[in-house]
Amino acid sequence: MERVQKLLAASPIAPFYGFVEPSSFCLNAYRLIDSLRKSELFPGHTSDDLDMSACHAEIRNRLGPVLESAPWTYFPLKFDRADCTAITLAPLGAGCSKAVSEWLRAVQKATQLRNGATSRELLTLTFAFQVFPVEGENAQQARRDVVREITSLLEKEWGIMDFHGPRLVNWRTHTEYEIEAS
Repeated sequence: MERVQKLLAASPIAPFYGFVEPSSFCLNAYRLIDSLRKSELFPGHTSDDLDMSACHAEIRNRLGPVLESAPWTYFPLKFDRADCTAITLAPLGAGCSKAVSEWLRAVQKATQLRNGATSRELLTLTFAFQVFPVEGENAQQARRDVVREITSLLEKEWGIMDFHGPRLVNWRTHTEYEIEAS
């Protein structure tokens, strides 16, 4: 992932992007809550009345049984596609696809929260974010060239990535997070 960031950072469109801190890389398949959805955890309360630490504690309690299975939860994923901000992965086969679906279903059942990730975002690793729109023919061409370089690199080197032991991650800022033991 850091090599992909370096490709983007060395390109002429680098000023249009911000970079995710490498220690914060995360496959965030189930997005549980954000500040606007806090009230989904505690019906009858407004989001303004709820503290994020109380929401995190509630989610951690609800996820306890699912996270107990984390040591034997395993998803072999392969490279699917990339752009200038993220790498999208795909299940290695039907068995992996079913395992991912069942795990997502278990998380939803335990938390009673809908997934904040769209189907396109489920298996995505974000390494950068667009700060300014990439406009103009030269910039658009440079963007296409960077996407080709990233794709070429990952097609050669990614192979199969084993994701195992899902954990609850609590994002505090863009560079600070806390990982709960599973």
